[in-house]
Amino acid sequence: MITADRILIVLGAVIIVLMTYPLFGFTGNPEQLIAGDCRIIYGAAGPKAEFQCRELLLQEHGLAAPSW
Repeated sequence: MITADRILIVLGAVIIVLMTYPLFGFTGNPEQLIAGDCRIIYGAAGPKAEFQCRELLLQEHGLAAPSW
């Protein structure tokens, strides 16, 4: 028998999976994940803001040389 407890447990598990699953093209490549995150957050602000976001995150994760 399906109870409310079981429905809540399954719903919670589905929400956790969906929240941790990357939204844009997961290939195991951290640079692609960063690009997807920046596209979500700064996409409406324009390409310059999106590019700056990518550069900062790549530097923080040690994936790019500092530009200064």
